[in-house]
Amino acid sequence: AAYIDAYLSEMHIQACFQGEGSPVAALGSEFSRQESVLKEETTKATEAFIEKLILLSDKKLTYADAFFLASALVGALQLARSLQHQADVTTYLANTKQHLFTIFSL
Repeated sequence: AAYIDAYLSEMHIQACFQGEGSPVAALGSEFSRQESVLKEETTKATEAFIEKLILLSDKKLTYADAFFLASALVGALQLARSLQHQADVTTYLANTKQHLFTIFSL
């Protein structure tokens, strides 16, 4: 729960604008366009992110559940970064967190 809360925080969004934060969220849409050598590295980064979620759940998440959670986290962060109004960002992130907490019983 703490990881979801931190990942979908306004502070994390600001870190992404400063070149910090999640590389998967920042560059994920570009991964498929890379040459094969870079695709290997981007695959490793994505898989490491999913494995991190499994470990943070004390191995309660299956790989499929962790993949779903990773998709929701990355997608929510990317979409929130595109919103112009801070109130929308705050609401969107809070709603997404609540849904994820409910889905994963956190």
